[in-house]
Amino acid sequence: MRAAQALLLALLLGSCSLLPGTADKQPDKTLADLETVEPPPVNRDLPEKTAAQVMQSYTDLLDVVQDPDIKAAATARLGGLMMLDNENRQFGDAPADAAKLERYYTDVIKLYEELLVEFPDRAGNDRLLYQLSKAYDLDGRSAESSAVLEKMVSQYPESEYATEAFFRRGETLFSNGDYPGAQAAYERAISFGKQTPYYDNALYMLGWTQFKRNRYEDALPSFLQALDRTLPAGISIKKLAKTQRELVEDALRVVAIIFSYLDGPQSIQQLIAEQGHRHYEPLLYQRLGELYLSKKRYGDTAETYKTFVATYSDSDEAPGYHVKEIEAYEKGNFPTAIMPAKESFVVSYGVTSDYWQAKGPAVRAEIEPHLHQYLDELAKYEHATAQQQRKLWQAAKDERARKKLKFAEAEIQQRFRKAGRWYTEYIDTFPRDKKVEEMWFLLAESQYEAEDYAAAIESYEHIAYEFEGEKNRTEAGYAALLAYDELLERVPEEEKAALQERKLASAARFGAAFSDDERAPVVLARAAEDLLEDKQYAAAQQKATDLVNWSKPLSDKLQLSAWLVLAHSEFELKQYAAAEQAYTRINALLPEKDKRRKEINENLAASVYKQGEDLLAAGDKGASVEQFLRIAQIAPGSSIQVNAEFDAATHLLSLKQWTRAIAVLKDFRSNYPDNKLIQQVPAKLVLAYQKTEQWNAAADELNFMVDNNIDPENKRDAIYLAAELYEKAGDERRAIRQYDRYVNEFPEPFDERIEAMYTITKLNKALNQTTEQRRWLRKIIAADAGAGSARSDRSKFLAAQASMLFADRARDEFNAVSLNLPLQTSLKKKKVVLKKALQAYTETADYGVQEFATQANYNIGEIYTRLSQDLLRSQRPKNLSALEQEQYEILLEEQAFPFEEEAIEIHETNAQRSWSGVYDNWVKASFRSLSKLMPGRYDKPEKKRAYSNAIQ
Repeated sequence: MRAAQALLLALLLGSCSLLPGTADKQPDKTLADLETVEPPPVNRDLPEKTAAQVMQSYTDLLDVVQDPDIKAAATARLGGLMMLDNENRQFGDAPADAAKLERYYTDVIKLYEELLVEFPDRAGNDRLLYQLSKAYDLDGRSAESSAVLEKMVSQYPESEYATEAFFRRGETLFSNGDYPGAQAAYERAISFGKQTPYYDNALYMLGWTQFKRNRYEDALPSFLQALDRTLPAGISIKKLAKTQRELVEDALRVVAIIFSYLDGPQSIQQLIAEQGHRHYEPLLYQRLGELYLSKKRYGDTAETYKTFVATYSDSDEAPGYHVKEIEAYEKGNFPTAIMPAKESFVVSYGVTSDYWQAKGPAVRAEIEPHLHQYLDELAKYEHATAQQQRKLWQAAKDERARKKLKFAEAEIQQRFRKAGRWYTEYIDTFPRDKKVEEMWFLLAESQYEAEDYAAAIESYEHIAYEFEGEKNRTEAGYAALLAYDELLERVPEEEKAALQERKLASAARFGAAFSDDERAPVVLARAAEDLLEDKQYAAAQQKATDLVNWSKPLSDKLQLSAWLVLAHSEFELKQYAAAEQAYTRINALLPEKDKRRKEINENLAASVYKQGEDLLAAGDKGASVEQFLRIAQIAPGSSIQVNAEFDAATHLLSLKQWTRAIAVLKDFRSNYPDNKLIQQVPAKLVLAYQKTEQWNAAADELNFMVDNNIDPENKRDAIYLAAELYEKAGDERRAIRQYDRYVNEFPEPFDERIEAMYTITKLNKALNQTTEQRRWLRKIIAADAGAGSARSDRSKFLAAQASMLFADRARDEFNAVSLNLPLQTSLKKKKVVLKKALQAYTETADYGVQEFATQANYNIGEIYTRLSQDLLRSQRPKNLSALEQEQYEILLEEQAFPFEEEAIEIHETNAQRSWSGVYDNWVKASFRSLSKLMPGRYDKPEKKRAYSNAIQ
């Protein structure tokens, strides 16, 4: 037994050099190394032992050994073997012991704890604590494991196991989803310094624990520090070791995800502002852009690259990222963003940019293919867009339609100029490119369409006369001449002569260079047009005549151009008959719906009108009228036709051709109802109708004038004259209506108004419209009474005359009342009409109009005479005795006598007017009445009373 124990002890001591705590200790560097340690080799001749047998040997040894060092070493070794055995059972394929399913490491933990208690100050206890922590952890007792680790780090802060322990602890917690615990473990691992092998991975995993907890802003600096250490400046990711490369790639991936969760590229800017610049900043933008692109977030992709370009505009990566921005727009179908982005690229990196000047050949070589593509696209896009906008603008019929367009007219020219800018830059960037000639021509076209004619001329002539074999040479040479035309219309007058000479020189150059071109006649036509424009009419006429007589058939367009120049030249040379023939030929050449027909029609009419004016100037007014009227047949619808027909009518009136003038004027009014000259037609027709005694028609024209808003003064005269003309035509009813209108519309002048009233009374009398006549007589009386200062002798006369008619009517009523029995009743009735008649004649006399005053007095006297006579002739009562009859007669004479006396006095008063020179018919009549009433008695004093109140 002792021999066996001695042998086992010798074997144990022989292996102590491999155990911790021995003098020549070789410590394990990592937990992985510890786990793979094999038992020390033994003599080959010794039988192989199982792990269980070895552990049992150590157990047996512990029962007998007394030496503390040996006991501690053996206990530690036994614990290690137990750990290995339990790990094999926990993670291996062997079925677990059902009794120990929940706790694999209870025995090991107990062994380690007892060892640490028994040997608290033993060297190597840091490893025992590490192993104990591991056992707790593997047994699922995280709290105890953490406590043991804390104790180990506290007692052995310099232990080689501390960093690894915390790192492994973090991994376990991370795998279990305990991210706060894992974060704390990784932070402890990091705290041991950058020199530890776990520092970089701990930084990386620290970022992940923060990411898992949605603490994105906290995670970013962690990942950034990991990238700082694993991705050195100037080293490509592809050249890193596999583990470093994977860490970098994954860190960039998760950082991109975080940025996408936050504010995208703005988050990158914020991070850099807070953490400082990094050499790998382009990668941050690139990975974020790629992430967005993978998710088809094209707008965010473009914005990411755009932000980088804006932030690092001078970097070598800027053009490439700018291209990626454009590609994102294209993939996402952002049509409104693509061209602006391409334009920005050209402006930022093109040959005129500071960037281009600052960079070397390598960077320029990367930019050039994109410039080649973008310049071409930009130029043609702007050119095509401008052309389309111009078509839309021209198609818009009015200002309202143009307001609906989403661009202004000025924008069209700006686009043409921008297209020219890109054509020019293309030419400057790629001067030897095969498309340069095409670009030159397109440049000239864009300049022409932008109305930059001077620049267009220069470009066209460069193409036409400085290139060889260019397919557009002829077109360019011809276009230069057209550009001259446009420019001549715009330059100041003092510059036109010199520019015209340049144009003619260019035309000569064109003819020399392209003599066989079919457009040579075109150039000749343009020269003729230029001469016409310069008012060199004779020379223009000659050139046009040459074209008209051209040896080869000319196109309709050229023929038309030649005839136009010829016609205009002849017109300006006052060869109006020849011009008429030329314009007639032009009308035959023009298509039926050609818009120019209207202008030519106007010119044709003008040439005929001018012939009429010449005849008029020569004194042949009749022939000039025929020319004026001929315009309607040869140039119908022309604006000058209006004046021509009006002039013809005017001249016909002066020639006293009234009937023909009336016909022309009536046609004029029918054909041109809205023309301003129409206001003069009625007056002319009134004259012609009066001359032909068509009174009603003349009056109708006057009413037409009235109804068409002539000035008030003329309107008043026209209404009155129309009334007179209707009266003259015997159309009393229309005359009455017209006078009535005059009276109602024109209270002034008063004299004419009351005369119109008087005429109405006469016309009503002629029509036997007694009621209407009386109504107007009353109006005359009322008008005179209310005239105030406007009252005149004439108005008094007319009022007195009207009053006299009403007084006569009252007299007739008086005369019609007979005195019958009973006399008292009839006499009472007679008294009423007597007062009415006397009052009426008194009112008439009060007007003070001699003629009616004497007539009124006469009639008053006659009324009293009639009353006296009616009393004497009144019906006598029957059955009276002779005495009664005699007495009755005496009574009647007594009643009648005062009336006779009153009549004598009134007649004498009237007769005495002769003393003051008034001796009219009514004074004479009073003398006659007096001669009957009181022969020989002529000296009775004058009486002022007009009537008596004898009857009570």
